[in-house]
Amino acid sequence: MATTELREAKRPTEARGWRLARVARETGARWRAGWRATPAAARRRWVWTVAIGYVLLLATTVAVAWLGAAYVGKGPLPGEAAFDLRLVHALHVKFNAAIWLQTPGTDIPLVIVLVATVGPLAWRGRALEALSVLGGYVLVYSAVNLAWIVWARARPTIIAGGIAAPGFSSFPSGHTAKAFAVYGILGYLWARRTRSFSERVTAFVFVFGVSCLVAIGRLGMGAHWPSDVAGGAFFGLFLLLIMILALRAADAGARDG
Repeated sequence: MATTELREAKRPTEARGWRLARVARETGARWRAGWRATPAAARRRWVWTVAIGYVLLLATTVAVAWLGAAYVGKGPLPGEAAFDLRLVHALHVKFNAAIWLQTPGTDIPLVIVLVATVGPLAWRGRALEALSVLGGYVLVYSAVNLAWIVWARARPTIIAGGIAAPGFSSFPSGHTAKAFAVYGILGYLWARRTRSFSERVTAFVFVFGVSCLVAIGRLGMGAHWPSDVAGGAFFGLFLLLIMILALRAADAGARDG
């Protein structure tokens, strides 16, 4: 009797699991259908633009990180420690508030955002847009990791004794880079789908508002030097530009095709 009851209790959970698997398979099938429905010229131009842009991003990443390592070694820029303290004081960012501010740039919220946006885009057959959002996260993440390898910069310890500073390289801020890239692409997709000026302004404010709050949070926690945050913003915006150019190239390819 107990075995039968246990089997009956498992069925709803198993059914939900099967439904999720079916949704995932159907989403993949719809993405593939959207990819095939996209004109070949559009796909080709998107791929080439992303590939060339990504090579340029990696080359720029290595160059900037190498120059930073050659100029200051593992420490901060001249006068950066004092500037960091003044900046955090001027922003009036408390340590506990900084933890919340940087949350949108952490991996778990970003993965949730990706699932909530890439999934529906793929479901609707908007293959290149889905790839652009996902690529924004993956490609900028790889560039950040490359910079960490090239420049083994120490994290700051001048705020809260460095309690929130991880033990790996400091330049650039991965949270900031991923925020500008992912939220930037989402904001661009929002703006390109509407003719409303107010909506476009809202998208712009949302992207830069959230991304700048993430950057401020990382500084307020003492997890990065200001130049790390600036570098993260630069690389995130670099990747955002690549994806915008790729989508526009795809649009031109679709018209020409």
